[in-house]
Amino acid sequence: MTYPSGVNPVSPKLNQRSISRYRQVETESDISFYNPVGFLALGRHDSQFLMAVKKSVDQFHIKAEILNSHQIMQKFPYLNIPNDYIGIYQPDNAGYIDIRQCVQAQIKVAKSQGCDHIAETVESIVENTDGKLKIHTDAGHDITAAKVVLATGAFTVCKDLMSNWNQKLKIEIRRETTIKLQVNSRGLQEMRRMPSIIYADETEPRNKCYILPPIKYNDDGVYYLKVGHGRYYSKIINGDGLVKWFHGNGDPDAEASLTCIINKLIPHDYFTSLKCDSCAITCTPHGSPMIGNASNNLNILIGGNGGCAKSCNEIGYIGALNAIHDGWQYDIPSSVFKLCYSNKASNL
Repeated sequence: MTYPSGVNPVSPKLNQRSISRYRQVETESDISFYNPVGFLALGRHDSQFLMAVKKSVDQFHIKAEILNSHQIMQKFPYLNIPNDYIGIYQPDNAGYIDIRQCVQAQIKVAKSQGCDHIAETVESIVENTDGKLKIHTDAGHDITAAKVVLATGAFTVCKDLMSNWNQKLKIEIRRETTIKLQVNSRGLQEMRRMPSIIYADETEPRNKCYILPPIKYNDDGVYYLKVGHGRYYSKIINGDGLVKWFHGNGDPDAEASLTCIINKLIPHDYFTSLKCDSCAITCTPHGSPMIGNASNNLNILIGGNGGCAKSCNEIGYIGALNAIHDGWQYDIPSSVFKLCYSNKASNL
């Protein structure tokens, strides 16, 4: 999902700058990925989550409507909202992106500007005596580069690509579970203008989730309502377990909890089947992406903290600036994005 607000001082800037360029990337690539259906934050009026959203909306002058439960159900009649809940609805510059299509669009634009796209897995990075880097792939190819930007996400823990520099980043990889509910024709009709939603019941940590409106994920013509949980079911996982996790069907307890939430929030016979999926997020100690230099030829761009897909264009732009310039060139201080290491600080 994508929206201009945020729960810390940095994310709204990254979100808004990235959102402002969605259409440009779509035009240049001829690939559509942005669906501006709006965003709705739900919770009790005194919840920390809602207060953080309200503070962000006020601070960054974001257009928003504060709705009581009756007004929410009038605007979105398929929702069943508790009487003591309110909603903060952001109708503009918000909705969701198809992140797979977004990545394909970015790759296409990059190739049109002279980049080579090599769809292989990097096995190792070694520094040659001349200071250049040799990148070895699973296909047996060696690529020489003056600089490398390491943007490996959750799979950072699967390959020790920083061993040449004797460093490990201080990150947590957390496993996540999502459910997808197949939507029937009636559901599609009645939820056709559904916004992206975050639902936060802070009296019960298990009852926080995000909900994406009906989306067609494949070419089979089937639409699914996708639901993911908050931090309660987000468990740390290591590299050995990550691949196995992705080949599994998620956490059955999380699946049960998410199903219960949807049955209460959307109590209609809109859904014909359910399937459970696995995913993972990369968390940093300071809650922002790590962007910086591990050495004069290795740049780091890692750590979305579960909410940076929406701002990937801007985060990538910061990483590119950092790679091509000797000093920090962005208007947010580099300390916000500092690299954190799990071992002793580097002398590089």
